[in-house]
Amino acid sequence: MRRLKKETWPFKITVENTTDGLEDWLVEKMGEFRGRWNAVYNYNKSDYYFRTQQDAVTFSLRWA
Repeated sequence: MRRLKKETWPFKITVENTTDGLEDWLVEKMGEFRGRWNAVYNYNKSDYYFRTQQDAVTFSLRWA
């Protein structure tokens, strides 16, 4: 399984792959991929990584 550097992406939220519109919401609220957020896609779930705790909390309140 792929993991990202914890020093760069310290906050991780795991969600199921059944959430439509999640990527669009991330781009709208937090900017482009690998700017303030990153993702690792798996078969039945995806791990989303964030640089700041505030971004992770905002994401988890909406999607987790």
